[in-house]
Amino acid sequence: MDPAHPQRPRISVVMPVYNGMRYLAASLESIACQSRPVHEVIVIDDGSTDGTREIIKNWESRLPLVAVFQPHRGNWVANTNVAIAKVTGTHFSMLHQDDLWDPRRVEVLLEVIATHPGADVVIHPTRFIGPDGRWAGTWNCPFSGKGRPLDRQEVLSHLLVQNFLAVPAPLIARRALDSTAVLDEKLWFTADWKFWLGLALRGNWVFEPRPLASFRVHGSSLTMRGGRTAADYEQQLRAVIDEFSGFSGSTCARAVIDFNLHVNTAMFAALRTGKLNVGRLVLDFIRLGPAGWCLFFRASRIHERIMARVVARTGTSVALPRARPGR
Repeated sequence: MDPAHPQRPRISVVMPVYNGMRYLAASLESIACQSRPVHEVIVIDDGSTDGTREIIKNWESRLPLVAVFQPHRGNWVANTNVAIAKVTGTHFSMLHQDDLWDPRRVEVLLEVIATHPGADVVIHPTRFIGPDGRWAGTWNCPFSGKGRPLDRQEVLSHLLVQNFLAVPAPLIARRALDSTAVLDEKLWFTADWKFWLGLALRGNWVFEPRPLASFRVHGSSLTMRGGRTAADYEQQLRAVIDEFSGFSGSTCARAVIDFNLHVNTAMFAALRTGKLNVGRLVLDFIRLGPAGWCLFFRASRIHERIMARVVARTGTSVALPRARPGR
């Protein structure tokens, strides 16, 4: 807490970056244009070889940057943990080098935590944008209401089916972390998902329905780099599901979780090969029955995720208005 204002929240930004020259300036601009300032921006550069380092240095006069330049280690999760360990604010959010914040994100979230001071995590929907920054859809959370607390099982039953939270969506109270509450560095794709689930078990969550960040859909993101196979991807999903399977709830929910794992693996394989194998999926979907169908579509947000990628790839996305500086 700020010594002069013991109850004033201070929001830190955690940014792992690597060769982010294409989008990093826009990402930092979205922080600088906030209507309420952030406390600090902790940037961990993973030995970038493009102009990323120069971009970071150019922003030191506009943002309260804490920059760490280190040799390349190729692990965005480990770099995120390094940044989290340096957080001095009361709350923090993660922001990847290709994503954006809406201009009033900090202002809105400060209002939410003022109304709900016991909230350990505040979540919100996220806009999809294409490589050119144009709107490609909305990634919604499977909840309704405005600024309301969420029941733990309500969060877990949906979050175990599908990670419906983009990396920039949650605002996390630093007090919610303990000595083991860091991202699992063995998980190159699902580390954030496992992190959210752990926070859902330990903390109080509040839902804000307004989309306050943008998630960029493109093939060179930090989590999509490298020659990963569908088997590698499925193993990542199973590692998380197996650890938290005891909190899935009903038999129907467990069936939906398993079905969505196969759907996600098939979609990942299709992105790599250009071929989508749906034979087994059709039969498994029929076996879910009406209750399973409802949970699957509500929790998986599959229609939103697919349409965003189609829109981004076909160039039919819509331009977003430019942010205005908030200070």
